[in-house]
Amino acid sequence: MTRLRAILALALAAAPLTLAACGHPPPSIVVRAQPGDRAGGLTATGSATIGVSPDCADLTLTITREAKDARAAIAAVRDRQAALVATLARLGLPSADVTLAHLGVDPVYDYVDGRSVLRGYQASTVITATTRQFDQIAPLMEAAADAGATAMTSRFRRSDLEALKQDVRTKAIAAAQAKAQATAAALGVRLGAVTAVAEANPSYLFANVYFPSAGGGGDGLGGDLQPLTIDVVVTYDLG
Repeated sequence: MTRLRAILALALAAAPLTLAACGHPPPSIVVRAQPGDRAGGLTATGSATIGVSPDCADLTLTITREAKDARAAIAAVRDRQAALVATLARLGLPSADVTLAHLGVDPVYDYVDGRSVLRGYQASTVITATTRQFDQIAPLMEAAADAGATAMTSRFRRSDLEALKQDVRTKAIAAAQAKAQATAAALGVRLGAVTAVAEANPSYLFANVYFPSAGGGGDGLGGDLQPLTIDVVVTYDLG
């Protein structure tokens, strides 16, 4: 029996013992061989998860106004926009946390006797207001309505999400490295250079900065803790 076949036989023999001892599936380990019975590489997966709660909310505040001509419609929206921004400032929202997300104008038609008749123009503006004090969301929305906002929504997110992602990624890589080292030691082989690293199956928060179950109520308001998870696959040469 060659050295590789002996290694594979040892790994297969050890698997039932691992299941019986701890009641959990064995680590996902793949041992690859190249022609000539030469060990090609060892692949190990590592996973890390942390629970993340939102620390800020983005309020989307929309103002619409209609007038006979486009210039008048835009002017009306601008007036209401200025009043809304002033109201948010009086409530203690810093100017850096209030941004203009959209400004537009569209023709409005009535259908008379089967034909479209221009009635005027509707202008709209969307302002995004960010707050880190969740108990201020309702007062901010009420003030926005009084200032002329015609539609409002809120979404929760984590402001330092990118730094948290890097922390999870580092932990997942460390887990994969530890698993590869333990497996190599058990098989009596030596790890060589890393030949590939890949990420697999990232959680929702890796693709979307906003929380999927926001608005859960209670003290958390932004919803329960959300899992920030990443799986890393690391492949090594075998010495």
